[in-house]
Amino acid sequence: MNTAVTGFIILGIISVAASIVTVTVSNVDLVEFNSSVHLSCSSSESSLSFLWLNGSSEVTASDRVQLTDGNATLTIFNVTRDDQGPFRCHVFNAVTNDTSEPVNLSISYGPDHVILEKFPSQEQYVVGSNLNLSCSAVSSPSAQFYWFLNGDPLPDTGPELRLMKIQMNQSGNYSCQAFNNKTLRYQTSQSADITVLDRVEILGPTKLEEKQTLVLLCSVQSTLPTSYTWTLNGKEILNNSTVFIKPMSESSDSGKYICQVTDDHSGRISFGEHSLSVQDIIGPGYENRISFDRTTGSLELRSLTLSDSGEYRVIIIPDGGHQFTGSTRLEILVPVSNVKVTVSNVDLVEFNSSVRLSCSSSGSSLSFLWLNGSSEVTASDRVQLTDGNTNLAIFNVTRYDQGPFRCHVFNAVSNGTS
Repeated sequence: MNTAVTGFIILGIISVAASIVTVTVSNVDLVEFNSSVHLSCSSSESSLSFLWLNGSSEVTASDRVQLTDGNATLTIFNVTRDDQGPFRCHVFNAVTNDTSEPVNLSISYGPDHVILEKFPSQEQYVVGSNLNLSCSAVSSPSAQFYWFLNGDPLPDTGPELRLMKIQMNQSGNYSCQAFNNKTLRYQTSQSADITVLDRVEILGPTKLEEKQTLVLLCSVQSTLPTSYTWTLNGKEILNNSTVFIKPMSESSDSGKYICQVTDDHSGRISFGEHSLSVQDIIGPGYENRISFDRTTGSLELRSLTLSDSGEYRVIIIPDGGHQFTGSTRLEILVPVSNVKVTVSNVDLVEFNSSVRLSCSSSGSSLSFLWLNGSSEVTASDRVQLTDGNTNLAIFNVTRYDQGPFRCHVFNAVSNGTS
């Protein structure tokens, strides 16, 4: 007789309801370094473990951070701007886990890193210039800004101070102070030294011909007592005058003039610059074609023409000495070109015919030479050379006068052959 045995397996099924994780905060409006905050985490589940996250990083205990009640409570002492979160509480047990919604803390901080900048950035400014000062700070909420000149408060507020058409009495040390109305803290920028100089202008010509009177006027806006110093190319030429006058200008008067103006009260120095070119008196036809070095006495001629031929004289007049004179002659030659030969008749009969060959060429100071083949043609009883050898006449031609004839033309700078 067989006995049937039946086995039973009983499954224990645990039903888990959706849990709710909440975080409560003691205070969300905090001040850096002054405030502390408690964050408490709770959940509907049991046998839970707790873990805190700041962003994606786990929060661990430190000298400022305390975890209590099995990590369910997070306390942060003397909060900093890096403690703003977002914070999340992560809870878990053997069968489930969940995370709270993010919590952000509002932490007021600053002001710090207060920076003062000037635009344009330069050491000195001229009367009438425009200048902008800009102040910035790291602060939450945004800082309020106050301005000071030489330590005294100015009525202007805000991150920018605009100085339009600045005057000399606005020179000094500028600074800005940032204030946070939450942290109740102040911080002052480094100072910016603003120096305003008198506007100096030199009025006068920029070009002048030799022998003309040169007049330059140093013009300033200030009515304060001032002293004047004139320099030309770095060399002092005049003191204590607003006007520089030179009755008979020379090319050596060319260069950069500087009028330096010194405020007799403050010692502040301003200056103006002016460039002047004194040009030689050049005759018609020589404009832009000559250069004269007064140091060496050399004369350079460019783009020569036939009219430049002739005698040139130089006169040297030393300071307090006797006059010296020198001369030289210049001959301008036109290069040889376009050499041509014309013949009176090319169909000749031996012993009966005569012929005339004429040579023409462009150029100047020309010499002419005739060739029969490679031999020079010279005058004889049958051969005549006239008009400076430009014309060759052969009488009673023979069979040896068939050529080829060539006319060779030359001068001191070139030559050419027909």
